[in-house]
Amino acid sequence: MHKICKNCGFKNPLNRMFCNNCRIMMRYVTSYDFTTEDIITDGDKQAVEDLKSINSVIELIYKTVVEPRLRNVAAKLSIAGESNPEIESLAADCADVLSLERLPIMNVSHVGQSTAMTTGTELNAAIIIDSSIVPRLSDKELKALIGHEMGHIKSHHLKYHAVAEQLERGIAFSGSIIGMNLISMPVRMALMSWHRESEISADRASLLAAGELSSAMSMFVKILGKTGQRIDSDSGFSSIFEVMQTHPNHSKRIKALQEFSISEHYNKIKKKLERRKYFEKAFIEICKFCGSSKQIEETFCPSCGKSLI
Repeated sequence: MHKICKNCGFKNPLNRMFCNNCRIMMRYVTSYDFTTEDIITDGDKQAVEDLKSINSVIELIYKTVVEPRLRNVAAKLSIAGESNPEIESLAADCADVLSLERLPIMNVSHVGQSTAMTTGTELNAAIIIDSSIVPRLSDKELKALIGHEMGHIKSHHLKYHAVAEQLERGIAFSGSIIGMNLISMPVRMALMSWHRESEISADRASLLAAGELSSAMSMFVKILGKTGQRIDSDSGFSSIFEVMQTHPNHSKRIKALQEFSISEHYNKIKKKLERRKYFEKAFIEICKFCGSSKQIEETFCPSCGKSLI
């Protein structure tokens, strides 16, 4: 028996959540699934609204400077890096929890710093984990690390992140391109402020992916203990714990994560995800007993009345 991908027609093992060929999610998305609204902070949301006023400048910077750099660095890392079955499995679990539309390409490579970073777009993302960090993290800590990066993907942070980090590195643009200074202080400050807020949102995804606060916290400690320098200035990637202006104070992040973990909002998200796992077998189009059509979220067949759980 196989699970046929509706997107590309590839035959996958029955236990696969994401297609081995196109990496698209193969299960049905329901009202019980994780959404961006579950983790995005009010500050993150408001900052994105504020950035819309300078979106034309951001788009120009992205197209002319950031995108070419991302392609070059991704090509270099894809050659040097390698896949890791254990990491792939953990990533699939995280992507399932966070309901990503497509499983990111996972790559373990020596990038010169114990961290993880993300490049690409929401539908074509790659997460690169430095090879030195993998042996030092438990499976749940790795899930927290991967979950943080996937939180950025889920929250549509990648484009703004790449631009913010390039601006912070002091990329010089010619004013003659559009007749104005592309890296004026208001543009720079708006992006830096948003970037800091976006890290808090992604930290929440880290907690949900790990499934427990202790693992998310211990991952923070291990990563922050080794992250005292920035990534190569040409990387153009969204780095998980880059200790610069784009990232908030460590103590602030840890406090925010602790507060989120005991909030009613977090408990509601956990209960919703637990219900999704409990009802998952029933989320099908055809009753497995009588073959009648049904609504995806119906847990009892409307024709034969049998429980599908």
